[in-house]
Amino acid sequence: MKLVKKLFLAAVILFALGEILIAVSMFTQSDERDRLNANYTSTMVNVDEKITNLIIEATGADVDIDYGDSLMVSLNDVYRDGLECTIENGSLKIVQKDPAVINLLGWEIPGSVVGVSSEHSSRITVILPPDLVLDNTTVNVGSGDVTIDNLNSRRVVTQVGMGNLTVQNVKSLEKYAYQVAVGVKDVRWE
Repeated sequence: MKLVKKLFLAAVILFALGEILIAVSMFTQSDERDRLNANYTSTMVNVDEKITNLIIEATGADVDIDYGDSLMVSLNDVYRDGLECTIENGSLKIVQKDPAVINLLGWEIPGSVVGVSSEHSSRITVILPPDLVLDNTTVNVGSGDVTIDNLNSRRVVTQVGMGNLTVQNVKSLEKYAYQVAVGVKDVRWE
């Protein structure tokens, strides 16, 4: 009986220490949590590099693609390090990174444990010049609404896991494929 009592007491002490460590880590990591949950806006305008491909990969974002005076990319309501926008070899890539991992004393803890959600919906806006003809356009969004109005691309592939897809005035010279798992599709192309 004494052994059972000692084991039970040790388990209670270990549980209490674990709870204290989690509470302390949440308190000390509040700056990290605030950084990850911050509404952050980034805009890239007047890019001189020639763009031939547009690739958007996001787990949770609303995406708008339209024509305007010049190339512009605007990332709104994103985690500070949540979306990465790069131009490499003529490809404009917008990729959502998973910010929901907290480093706690050398251990990687899922952000959901300490209140950081990866289900945050950002807004990605891409404005393309009217004379730009892309070779490939790929938009893959896990959750969010995608609106494409005025796009000229040889090949277009659009996938939406859960959300709405609205496509108007798209000129696809070779291939246009779209898929919406759960949501509304309103697709009209030329």
